[in-house]
Amino acid sequence: MTRRATTLLALLLGYSALYAIVGVIFFSDMMPEAYGSFFVSFFSLFQSMTLDEWSDQCRLLMKAAQPAAQFTEEPVRIFRGDGWWVGLFFVSYIILVGIVLVNVMIAILVGSFADAVAHAQQLDKRTSEEIEADNDFDFQKQLVASVPL
Repeated sequence: MTRRATTLLALLLGYSALYAIVGVIFFSDMMPEAYGSFFVSFFSLFQSMTLDEWSDQCRLLMKAAQPAAQFTEEPVRIFRGDGWWVGLFFVSYIILVGIVLVNVMIAILVGSFADAVAHAQQLDKRTSEEIEADNDFDFQKQLVASVPL
């Protein structure tokens, strides 16, 4: 793996870990089965990165974030009272990690594979040229050997 791919993989894992920590802090009381601990949260976000049921998790968490505002006479417009921030969390994660970083990682890997194929073709071409040169030398050696002295 190239240095660029390794750096990008570390960046991808770092952002996922950061979002997993934030997910545990904000969502562990609302959805402990998906965000109760760091590793469970990391797995849930990995699932979201692959775009598998991320909207279902987002909707459930948005619904769970709203009851705090329903028990007061006035709608409370605080951070935990609305569910918009849950959507912001998921959409920002999907865009940053699921779309941008994963596609850049794929581009780097495809570029590395293309470089490896070009290098292999170059070695194959050089090898065939060396074989031709050896065959020409053997032919010349046989031609000289066939001439009587």
